[in-house]
Amino acid sequence: MRRRSASSPPLALAARRPDAVERELDAVDRDRAAVDRLAGARLAVVFFAVVFFAVERPALVDFLAAERVEPVVLRPLVEREGDLRDDVDLPDDDDRREDELLLDFGCGISPIPPCGGGRRGRYRSVAALVVALALVLAAASPALAAGNPWLKLRVLNIAHQGGEDEFPSNTLYAFHKAMDAGADMLELDVGMTRDNHVVVMHDTSVDRTTNGKGLVKNSTLRQIKKLDNAYWFSGGSNAYAHDKAKRAYRFRGIATGDRKPPKGFSAGDFRVATLEQVLKEFPRVPINIEIKGRTKKEATSEYLVNARVLAHELRTSKHPDLIVVSFKQQAVDLFHSLVPGIDTAPGIDGAAAYLLGNVPLPPSSVAMQMPITYDLGDQTLAITTAANVQKAHQDGYAWQTWMSGNAEDAPATWQTLIGDCVDGIMTARPVALERMLKAQRVPGPGRSGTDPCPGA
Repeated sequence: MRRRSASSPPLALAARRPDAVERELDAVDRDRAAVDRLAGARLAVVFFAVVFFAVERPALVDFLAAERVEPVVLRPLVEREGDLRDDVDLPDDDDRREDELLLDFGCGISPIPPCGGGRRGRYRSVAALVVALALVLAAASPALAAGNPWLKLRVLNIAHQGGEDEFPSNTLYAFHKAMDAGADMLELDVGMTRDNHVVVMHDTSVDRTTNGKGLVKNSTLRQIKKLDNAYWFSGGSNAYAHDKAKRAYRFRGIATGDRKPPKGFSAGDFRVATLEQVLKEFPRVPINIEIKGRTKKEATSEYLVNARVLAHELRTSKHPDLIVVSFKQQAVDLFHSLVPGIDTAPGIDGAAAYLLGNVPLPPSSVAMQMPITYDLGDQTLAITTAANVQKAHQDGYAWQTWMSGNAEDAPATWQTLIGDCVDGIMTARPVALERMLKAQRVPGPGRSGTDPCPGA
């Protein structure tokens, strides 16, 4: 929900023209120091906790088991349910490795002795250091104001990419069909064109879903709008495989005028949409907006460029129900500094500091958006648990879960999440989820029923 701010910092973004991105990169360099100061204490907590865990993992697991402590770890640097990375290998704009928090949970990443050689006293010492840092940051970070409205909107059926297993990913057609089926909220991803328009696209390239090739950032909006964004959609399992029979791609050609659109829709509903179009067509629908990178390198500077362009796009938005999120906490922090009135969810750094070090989330945060589990070697660690959800609720945050490759997006999984008292389920199958929610009388903004977690 939108929180109004008395004043908002001016945005000094480049005009929309082909060379604007280069100017944006210069602006990112100026922003970097300010963003790093905002995130510094949080990163310190994460650094100590993660490096310690990386080196001493086997012995630490034994220690935690002996102490009856449930380990919690955050999935590092992941993409939501396996998006296709670009095949184009471009150099980083500045190759600044310090921008990347590379969390390698194997051995040998620091001069500390190899895995398995730690002592119990050292574990307690490092834990004490993490707690001390957390307390320092907690004293400087305002808590979330009471009455977070996102806690009252539960249980949300959140159509991930508009429901990419049931409808063509991130198309206006998908968003309308998902809402018609009963979805409560839309989730989408944004990238930026060469002329700095915000388009709705999950991948950094157009290869997986459209009839085009190349990176989004290298195309103009005019070029992007010519593409068929339903070209490779077949639905069901492996919905965007490129090796199925031609008849499987039942929406192919509608965007280009080669086939007639379904009743009530137009060819444009199957093309790549702009964020502006989505916000205009769904002015009262809650929308989750994820900031993506620009190349497969995924340097922090790429996310900062996109965060600034998105902030420029939303600076005057009157949409009341938006959440902006990114895997890069620096991008979330920068966006919030430019448009403080729009709610956010934490990136990896912020969520890790909260879960590992009990550090309060950044002040604009209203929800934890987490996967169900994380695979660490031969172990599967739980992230979305009843205990973690309860912790978030007690601290005033909603909990919205997205599906990873470890969890089947199916009724058995949804039932478990409902039992864990999550506030929203981001699903590729909003039609199927809505059917189950109604059958079990699980309440939501458009559904009556009995809340299985009345105290959540």
